[in-house]
Amino acid sequence: MRDHQLFEKTVLPNGITVYTYQDKFPISCMEIQLPVGSGHAIPQNHFLPGSPHFMEHTQLIRSKRYPEPYVLDRILGMRAGNSNGATHAKITSHWIDTPAQEQNFGIDALIDRVFYPIFTEEDVAVERSVVINERNQNKFYPGKSKASQYYYQEFIDDVFYPLEQIFGRDEDLMASTSERLTEMHRTVSRNSKVVALAVGDDDFTYFKDQLSALPTVKQDFEQSILPTVWKQKEYHTVFFESVTQPRLEVAWIHPRLAYPEFRAVCFLLILLINTTQGPLYQEFREEKGWAYSLDSACMQREHNTVLSLTFPVNSQAQVEYIRDCLPERIQTAAKNQKLVEQEIVRQLANQVYSYQTAGSIISTASAELISLDRIHTEAELEEAVRAMANPSWRKYIVDTYFRAQDMGSVCFLPERRKKE
Repeated sequence: MRDHQLFEKTVLPNGITVYTYQDKFPISCMEIQLPVGSGHAIPQNHFLPGSPHFMEHTQLIRSKRYPEPYVLDRILGMRAGNSNGATHAKITSHWIDTPAQEQNFGIDALIDRVFYPIFTEEDVAVERSVVINERNQNKFYPGKSKASQYYYQEFIDDVFYPLEQIFGRDEDLMASTSERLTEMHRTVSRNSKVVALAVGDDDFTYFKDQLSALPTVKQDFEQSILPTVWKQKEYHTVFFESVTQPRLEVAWIHPRLAYPEFRAVCFLLILLINTTQGPLYQEFREEKGWAYSLDSACMQREHNTVLSLTFPVNSQAQVEYIRDCLPERIQTAAKNQKLVEQEIVRQLANQVYSYQTAGSIISTASAELISLDRIHTEAELEEAVRAMANPSWRKYIVDTYFRAQDMGSVCFLPERRKKE
């Protein structure tokens, strides 16, 4: 069977790295990643706070081939294509998807947008207001509510950088003139660490040829991305109006794990709560009726790996019961050889849903480059999952990364319970 994450890697003479995947798709997906993100918006690089994100916004407006505002987006839309950008901690990505027959048009448009944007004072003035609006929508950063903000700021400290480093202060946005953005773009876009990805029914020779013609220089940018640490690891209770039911949150914070360990801890979290045979789901949903659903997360940060489980239940007594029994439940599940072997089969079988389209293939690869620093093949993922059949390996994973003494926990309760 074809490995849907086995990309062909080409390093061009100018240093730009291109990952391509060819198969019969009705659409073509192209992405370019510039090696600058919000983590680089610091004085050492002479970048204003918020400037990578602001540059990404203004790059989407005009370019050399399309000097009128938003003309490219309108043309793309009429040709059944789409394009956008996103600013991450260490990279800024721009992408274009087109029908297969429009591929070369999409390649030309993407390269023009990324490497030949036009910054005008008129556009910059309008976009300042847009970014301020976006910043105001993120008032509970890094969460989406007061409760989730507490989770990421007071339970754990999972703030990579201040909000201003992402969006800039008003004075930073005012100082981000078209001239300053043009100079910043010149510095960033000529970096030899630019990465491109492409998926479609083509070998993308044309894409590589166009990228090869770009002048580049070797340059590293300093970054400021904070580690994730505990703030209040010991079990405690907090109250919020936005919370509608008692909810137990548990987490573990570790130094950033290597790929085999990362996949192992992710495997176990999914094993515990999946709706097919997850022992925690069966106990707390199917047997006790305490929860409608459970949730988990396995997050790979720049410096750390953060693991978490969420239990939305009906009472504080249920919260405390789960917190007390959870370490034992994890140990029991990990020791259940039959359960684990069935879960290996189930998780590998479910991978078929991850790679149904060109878009899903490139988005998975892009996410791996952003969070894991390289694209791991399906074969590597399968090897990591099958390794969980080894009881000694599972014991090591549980004893190292799911220890009771390393688990932090907090109970979120509705505000009304505090008043009672």
